[in-house]
This record gives sequence, C-alpha cells and structure tokens, in this order.
Amino acid sequence: MVSIDDSVRKLFKGGGILLFGLLLQLGISFVGKLIVARELSVADFGGVVLGTTVAMIAATAAQLGLHEGVARYLPRFDTAAEKRGVVLSAASLAVPISVVFGVALYLISPTLSRVAFDSPEVAPVFRVFSFVVPLMVTHQLIIGVVQGQQRTTPKVLIENTAKPVARIAAIGIVVAVGATGLRISLAYLFGWVVPVLFGLGYLYVYTNVPDRTVGAVFRHRELLSFSMPLVLSGVLTIVFNDIDTLLLGYFSGGTEQVALYNAVYPLATLLNTATTAFAFVFMPVLSEIHADGRENEMERMYQVVTKWVFTATLPVFLVISLFPARLIALTFGAKYTAGATTLQVLAIGFFVHTVAGLNRETAASIGRSKMLLYADAGAAIFNMALNIALIPRYGPLVQVSQPRRRTSF
Repeated sequence: MVSIDDSVRKLFKGGGILLFGLLLQLGISFVGKLIVARELSVADFGGVVLGTTVAMIAATAAQLGLHEGVARYLPRFDTAAEKRGVVLSAASLAVPISVVFGVALYLISPTLSRVAFDSPEVAPVFRVFSFVVPLMVTHQLIIGVVQGQQRTTPKVLIENTAKPVARIAAIGIVVAVGATGLRISLAYLFGWVVPVLFGLGYLYVYTNVPDRTVGAVFRHRELLSFSMPLVLSGVLTIVFNDIDTLLLGYFSGGTEQVALYNAVYPLATLLNTATTAFAFVFMPVLSEIHADGRENEMERMYQVVTKWVFTATLPVFLVISLFPARLIALTFGAKYTAGATTLQVLAIGFFVHTVAGLNRETAASIGRSKMLLYADAGAAIFNMALNIALIPRYGPLVQVSQPRRRTSF
C-alpha cells in the first residue's frame, strides 16, 4: 500500500513537471495565437475561432468520454492483457465514430457557415477543421493512456511540446508566404498531425498495445458504463464553455464579435494553469487511493492541492483584473482593447472556478460520473439561458460597429 506522503510526493512531482510543460505550451500557443490575431483581419480571425470551436464540439461528442475511462481503469488492472484490452476497447469505439463526425462536418460546412453564421466565406475553414476531429479524438485517447500510466514526461513531450511547436512552426511558414484564414486553419491541422504521430510512436514503443501476442480482455461495456454519462457531461461542458462563441457568431451575423471575445479569452484562461497542471496527475492518484479504501487521505490531498492552486493563481488574477486594457494592448494589440471589461468578467469567473478545487477530478476518481452529468447539465442550462438573454443586448460587453442581425432563434 502506498502511503499518503508518497502519493502527495508523486502528485507534486508530476504536477511540477506538468506545470513546466503547461507554461511552455501556454507560452508557445499564446505567441502563436497572438501572431494569428495580429496578422489576420478581425473577421478572418473570428472565422478560425469558429472553425476551432465547431471541431472541438464534434470531437468531444465523438470521443464518448472514453479517454477518461482509459485514465481511470488502467491503474485498476494488473495484467498486460487487461490493460491492452482497455485501450483497444476505447479506440475501437471512439476512432470510427470520430471519422463519421469528421465526414459529416465536411459535408455540412457550406450550409453551416451560411445559415448559422451568415459567413459563407468560412466554409473552407470549416472543411479543414473537419479533418482535425479524428486527430483530436486519437490524441485524447493517447493522452488518456499516458494519464492512466501516471506518467507525466510523455504527456509534456506529446501535448505540451510537440503540438504547440508544430503549430507555431506552421504558422510561421504561413505568415512568411501570406496569412489568410484558410492557410492558418491548415497550420492548425498540421499542429494536430505531429503530436498524434508522436503519440502513436509512444504507444508502439512503450506499451503492449500493438503486441498481438499479449491478448486482450475487452472492456467495452464497462468502459461505456463509466464513460457514457461523461459523453453528455462533455457535451454540456462544451455548451458551458463554447456556446458563447457560437451564439456571438449567430446573433451578430458575422465573425468580428467572435474575434474580439476570443482575443481576450486566452488571457483569462491563464488562471487555469495551476489547476490543469495538478489535475492530470490528481485523478489517477486519487483513484488509486480510493481503490485502497483510504478515504480520509483523499480529503488531505484535496486540501493541500487546493491551497497551492490558490497561492499560484491569486497574483495572476490581480494583474488581469487591475490592468486589462494595458494587458490586451501589449499582447493582441490595440484593436482588441475594447474587450477590457469582458476580460475582467471572465477573470472573475475563472478565478472562482479555479480556487474551488479539483471537484470534477475528485468525482471522476471515485466513479461518480452521473453526479458530474447532473452538475454539468445544470450549469449548461443556466449558461445557455444567460447567453440567449444577454448576448443580443450586450454582445461580448464590447462596442462593435457592425449591427446585430438576430435577436432570437
């Protein structure tokens, strides 16, 4: 039995490595998004943001929550056949569905761009992002394997290094030849291809997934039983996180407000850095402790992690809240400073969410996936209602000259 002190040391060692990786990823990704926002027109930048959002929604639905199932069940099995069966079960379900979703997005892109957003010029961008959907799902399954193994270095190399480096390299080439919305979307596609190739290489070399001599104990029913509530939970989370972007595009009848909102959004997400760093290791470690029946030790670990997350997040929150316009001007440029009030509102929301603790990971580690579904459903419904009520009147809390086209569905 592993002691609580050993578990805490494992958590903070892994969290420290991931914090470094996340800072590296955030730094590179932030620079990449900054370049894109500055090089593209506001409308083109908004089109790329919409393409990313649509692809993310499709990928979240297609992956069926199975990446979290892989992360939870791998530490609970001992034999190679059982572990291999978990991975193959998840892949055999999620990957084919992701291909279907990608094809569907490719086919409906012209209609979606014209009818939903009054922007038929973004249809080619949507079609590029349709190829991203299966790549996203495959990538998440690979990261789920790494998480289930409680290994942090491969995650840092695959997700926090290979993905942003490949993306910014492609963005640099696009900027050199002339940036357009379509070319930037191709750069984003390349940014997903590279980490998936690295991840498949990792599975081939460091796991028994490709070894047919090992055998496999398939767990389709068990994985789906755990993961299916997380499918709805994941979709509801996207409704909670991304519906604002889609509704801004819908109600405004264009992409300018989408661009302004999403220029300040990455600054607010800096408040999630510490939480994300610890969450990756926190869930499987807590799952292991729970499997041993050491519930009192789970409470101590939760308190320790929450304290450190609050300490790391507070200074960032103060800077964002006190100097929003200056921060925006120094990063994305003066053309986006109208979003200063939006940034302050987002910062408050992210800060409250962050310092509340790793509630979602705790619930997932003890198998309370239905509770997550109920919580996400309530939050998503409330968020949707607020979006529908407030966006037509206030937009993203910025002043935009383009008139709003729609006031209701």
